[in-house]
Amino acid sequence: MNKEQAEFYVFANQLLQYRYPEVGMVQMETFATDIEFWDYRSPQMNSGRNYKKDGKPVDKGSIKNELISENFLSEKDVAYILNLSASKKIWKLDSIQLQIPILSKLRLSKELHKRKNPELWLTQQYGSSCYLIFSQPIFNEDITKAILTIEKNCGPKDGYGEILFLTKQNGSWTIRRNWKTWVS
Repeated sequence: MNKEQAEFYVFANQLLQYRYPEVGMVQMETFATDIEFWDYRSPQMNSGRNYKKDGKPVDKGSIKNELISENFLSEKDVAYILNLSASKKIWKLDSIQLQIPILSKLRLSKELHKRKNPELWLTQQYGSSCYLIFSQPIFNEDITKAILTIEKNCGPKDGYGEILFLTKQNGSWTIRRNWKTWVS
């Protein structure tokens, strides 16, 4: 494991411990953060901006433009990330490095669907009915910025999704910005 990977795993474990302490397990996705979010408009954004009538977001005020205007991403970072995501050459997380049980999407889906009370099964197996779904992170070229999608599920009417924008300074990752993408 290289230095960048080790630093990211330290951050991921701290994220799990401090931001999501009630979570008992993680479902690790094999895909990277969906790049369709580039033109996503979060409810956290200023509602005074223009929307198209069909409900689709306009480019002004998109996450991509917000991140560029806030100097989180450069145009070069955006181009690199888009090319990386389109090429499917993404960094695969090693589930052994996370200090929480990991299930594949297929296994978790099978287990939940065959149970009369999936929340009870999760609690008995993992100490909590809450679980997270992590995407594979997408990094910029110099591995100083990352984008990660996380969904928290605690039952059919208790969950949310968010996109985390991370920066690395002095060997430590921090959350620079986050956007909620859905709430149940």
